[in-house]
Amino acid sequence: MIRFRKIKSFTLVELVIALLVSGIVISLAGSTYLLIKKTIVTSSLDYEFDNRVMDLAMVLKHDFDRASVISNQDNFLSLQFPSRKIINYQFGDSFVTRQVGEVVDSFLIKPAVVQMETLSRDNELVSKLYLLIQLKDIDYPIHLQKDYSLDLLFQLDHNLR
Repeated sequence: MIRFRKIKSFTLVELVIALLVSGIVISLAGSTYLLIKKTIVTSSLDYEFDNRVMDLAMVLKHDFDRASVISNQDNFLSLQFPSRKIINYQFGDSFVTRQVGEVVDSFLIKPAVVQMETLSRDNELVSKLYLLIQLKDIDYPIHLQKDYSLDLLFQLDHNLR
């Protein structure tokens, strides 16, 4: 008599269930991967923008503090230094440029508000600068103030008369 030995194996129903469960797990892993990738790309773009704003703020503050005379000339901010060097800033619709001689640096950020406060109506000397840069729902304010020496103010007033 021939004996059949029973082979231990999975049934067709068990294999189908295993395939369904593994398909669900793989689709969840794929969608999670895509969501994380999108979040990383978005945060890296925000980080890059933050760095551009911080670079502009640091350079502008550095120049603002070291300049002896700051004047407003037709949407240009002109900074004059004791060494007779002149740095010009232009605030455009979607950029800010910094020009030192022939060298031009461009900051690709859109200033929402640019306000310059002068010492008097007749004078073009800028005493305060307020720059507001907006991205999405975040405001990046830059507020700088220049304190002029009394000697310089007296000399400028004497030259105007």
